Amino acid sequence: MKGKYADDQINQYLNQMKNGNSEALASLYDQTCRSLYALCYSYFHNRHDSEDALSDSYLKIQQEISRFNGKNGYAWISTVTRNICLNRLKRESRIVAVDFTDEAVVNEHGISETYVNTADDDSDVVSVAKAVLGDTEFRILIQHAVSERKFKDIAADLGKLETTVRWQYHQALKKVRRAYEERRV
Repeated sequence: MKGKYADDQINQYLNQMKNGNSEALASLYDQTCRSLYALCYSYFHNRHDSEDALSDSYLKIQQEISRFNGKNGYAWISTVTRNICLNRLKRESRIVAVDFTDEAVVNEHGISETYVNTADDDSDVVSVAKAVLGDTEFRILIQHAVSERKFKDIAADLGKLETTVRWQYHQALKKVRRAYEERRV
């Protein structure tokens, strides 16, 4: 998703939804799902939670369409999505984490070994990135590399200078490359 054309198209879909065209949601989804998924993934670091947050985001967009002001559509839907992610993380922070490597806990809750071993479905590079990067670095890397978001937009989301976000992105790439190469040796 790049350029003015994409922004204009997103605005058009959102305005159509606002005017009652329910089919515009499918077009909006096709245009934006990849970049919004990457945004969600940058918060949750796993496919399941990211997909749930993405679904919740489109529901919220549909529910709150009357609040759309007619311009800056991508910024509006990415703000909705970011808020969904942050609210889910806040809600989940109240949940006590379970150590699935603790055999007693696994047996007590009836979680099979197969489930525990297959729970992480990430690609090799993403696993390395999650292991070596902090949350902010990981978020910047995923949003820029996968969703092709502009550095200035990521910087605005994070409340940082664009130059800082660019520097962190390049540092994150170096860390991931180095760790991935060490892992392959």
